[in-house]
Amino acid sequence: MGHQSELGMAELSADATWPAEESIPLGPWRLRATHGYSHRANSVRTVAAESMSANWDDLVTEAEAFYREHRLPSIFHISPATMPSDLDQILDHRGHLIEKSSEVLSADPVAICAATARQDFLGQIILHNDPDADWLSCALDERIGPKKIREQICRRIPAPRAFASIIENGRTIARALGAVNSGIGWVYCMATVPDRQRRGCATRLLNSLADWSSTNGAKKMYLQVQADNAVARELYVRSAFVKQYEYHYRVRRV
Repeated sequence: MGHQSELGMAELSADATWPAEESIPLGPWRLRATHGYSHRANSVRTVAAESMSANWDDLVTEAEAFYREHRLPSIFHISPATMPSDLDQILDHRGHLIEKSSEVLSADPVAICAATARQDFLGQIILHNDPDADWLSCALDERIGPKKIREQICRRIPAPRAFASIIENGRTIARALGAVNSGIGWVYCMATVPDRQRRGCATRLLNSLADWSSTNGAKKMYLQVQADNAVARELYVRSAFVKQYEYHYRVRRV
């Protein structure tokens, strides 16, 4: 399998494991909308399961109309697997600006387990099929509306999935989400409460989810990190992750 095909499979897997409330086809693309919560769940998925030709300017116009009707900005997810390959330039000419550049890193679950093995970790780690209130609230200060939307996205994620929490003295101090689709494991929602940061919680969560992902058929694990988040990127590199590709969003706010 070529590198480009692997990236396309990763993007399709990411779409399946962070499901939008509304997802409708538009040519080879999909229009995703979820009340404006997260760029991925409110953007055009521009990777397709198979190649096809189209009048791309007309499709962009239809996509812009869709988001205008939803009272949302017009957002396109751009990656090396985007179809067509010059969509970034097309959108630039139409006034869509770049937002939220990110990197996608991947690693073999076995390598992650070896790199993150620690004997000195304190606290209990638990994995559940559904998120509880403490998991949903951990390290976040969200209004009720966005919190409910995020919870609904999490509950739509198809199995196998795992909501991992680290418990210390009855308190959830860190959490992460693991999901497997098409043999690809994803890690989302990594967070640690401020007073327990830099104590190995993220490393322990990666270790646990790598083991869980491997058990559930994942041959590779992926995660996303914002390009300017040097601290998180350093943690992931220490944990055996290697950069695979970059993506960004093209946004037009009308």
